[in-house]
Amino acid sequence: MRYAKQKNIARHSFQLGTMDGIDRSSFADERTLQDAHNLTSDGKPFWKTRPPRGRWHLLNEEQNETNSGVFVLNDPISGACSLEEGLCWTAGEKIYIGGKPLGDITLQNAARKQLLPMGKDLFIVPDGVFLHKDAEGVWQKREAGATVSLAGSMFNMGGCEGEVKKRYATVSSVAPTGPNEIYQWIDTSVSPAVLKDKNDAGEWEPTEQDGWFFIIPDVDETFSVGDYVDITAPGQFYMRNARIFKTEVNMILVKGDIFADTSEGDGLHVHKPFPAIDHAVVCGNRVWGCRYGENADGEHINEIFCSALGDPLTWNRFGTGADDCYTVSVGAPGVFTGAAVLYDDVVFFKENSVFCVSGTQPSDYRVAHNEGRGVRAGCERSIARLGSSVVYCGTDGVYRTNGIYTVRLCDGFPPTALEQAVGGVIGEKYYLAAHRQNGEKCMFVFTAGRDTYHCEDNGINVQHFVTQRNSLYMLCIPSTTLIAGISLYWMMICVSDVNAPDKYTNCLLTEGTQESDYGYAPETDIRWHALTNELDCGTLKTKCIREVAVRFELGDASLFCVELRTDRGERRQLGRFTGKGLRRRVLHANVLPCETLQLYFYGHGACTIRDVVIIFENAKGEINRA
Repeated sequence: MRYAKQKNIARHSFQLGTMDGIDRSSFADERTLQDAHNLTSDGKPFWKTRPPRGRWHLLNEEQNETNSGVFVLNDPISGACSLEEGLCWTAGEKIYIGGKPLGDITLQNAARKQLLPMGKDLFIVPDGVFLHKDAEGVWQKREAGATVSLAGSMFNMGGCEGEVKKRYATVSSVAPTGPNEIYQWIDTSVSPAVLKDKNDAGEWEPTEQDGWFFIIPDVDETFSVGDYVDITAPGQFYMRNARIFKTEVNMILVKGDIFADTSEGDGLHVHKPFPAIDHAVVCGNRVWGCRYGENADGEHINEIFCSALGDPLTWNRFGTGADDCYTVSVGAPGVFTGAAVLYDDVVFFKENSVFCVSGTQPSDYRVAHNEGRGVRAGCERSIARLGSSVVYCGTDGVYRTNGIYTVRLCDGFPPTALEQAVGGVIGEKYYLAAHRQNGEKCMFVFTAGRDTYHCEDNGINVQHFVTQRNSLYMLCIPSTTLIAGISLYWMMICVSDVNAPDKYTNCLLTEGTQESDYGYAPETDIRWHALTNELDCGTLKTKCIREVAVRFELGDASLFCVELRTDRGERRQLGRFTGKGLRRRVLHANVLPCETLQLYFYGHGACTIRDVVIIFENAKGEINRA
């Protein structure tokens, strides 16, 4: 008996062996993802869910625990940084270091602030507050823009030739009467005022003066040679930008012009001005700042400037010394949008300009202006140092620059505008939390060495990233109150520990976690998904998908599901798996012939997808898709 001969239909395989991150560009590789959530690049070449966050305890202002948990505050956090003592932040008018408020030190307002560590010290902008720890370990506060006020007319004025001659001079617009050996007259009927003395005929005539001296208690604590100060005696006179050229015990000697003053008040006021600063950083033991707009005198400026060397309280001592201040005007219009430090250079940004300041002292500072993608307005907190470059959120994507050249951080990142972006770096990873233009909150994690990015923990309103030792902390606003009866305004959360990725020291409090003993249990239900780009399996022909073989590893109480999607609009779940361990499964597909397909993986808990192989046959003819 003869049997019908069976025709052997050739089967082909396509393997997703190397699995990269998200890439939505037009030239994306088939082994990249179109969408993903809560995956990490730690498992590359595998797709792996991020590790769960750890357990952290609830703290409040009265407790003495250090920076190891969630903080309940009555005011939103206005600025944050890292110090040796622990995390530091400002909330309302208070300053917190290591979780403890500095009860005897307050700020003037609750406005948004920039906290700039200077070794063991701290400088706060725009307040101009300098915090220094003394030998007893007590934080002391000094302020830039200091004003010394004296009740009554407690000042001496007069010419200074060689040795200081302490002579009192009367200030008026009308010639005074009195003995010549007692009085000199500062004539304010002319502008600027003129110092006059009586001649032998008893007439007042102009006399030369080298400067003016004023009695100022505790001068060594406030003013120094080279400072520029404003001096006012209400109803008598004022001086602007008077330069201190000598100091003695409780006395300063200044040079400058005197003008008549008609304001009301009493006493003498000596003020060392502090400039308005848009963005500030610390580099080379100086505080650098920038300003676009009006200064304290009402003049419109577009400048980059820095404080004196090692003295963030002095901003207007200009000269030829290596420790003097520095300022330069830039020509590019528009507001400054951020600042950063790259090695020994300082980088300032506008939305379409990058300025790089290099040099070691004011005499050789050079400013290089480069046209390019700068920092988007309102995204100055996205700026972070990543390797040998600075990364940030621009107007149409994420960029990196070395101060001269600017390129996209990752080609696969969609060139869409992000707002209110905040960034932080740990190891080779750059965390970027932002708002889309439709208000959706998102978080991207870029891995520089692999040039890939993934998405994690969308929906969280992040305000600050702070690196403390080997961890990256995140300060954010919760969208709901997690504990009944407590107003939870802000949370402090550890994002990752680069030295212990497998010990679950990563810490992120997410909605839905449970309260236990005034703390929160570790995450046990991390929901994740991954959608591949369209796969043609190496051939543009119509094909029949027969099987999908997957090799994966699950953790405790985890779920792993596989779904197949085709260009014919079909969606078919191929498998659903639970149980801990490593396994391989061959999933049979029963879908109509297609040209391209996508695989959708999703589940919860710990999962690693190690290998995916698609088995298919070429269709005999074209499929009518009408």
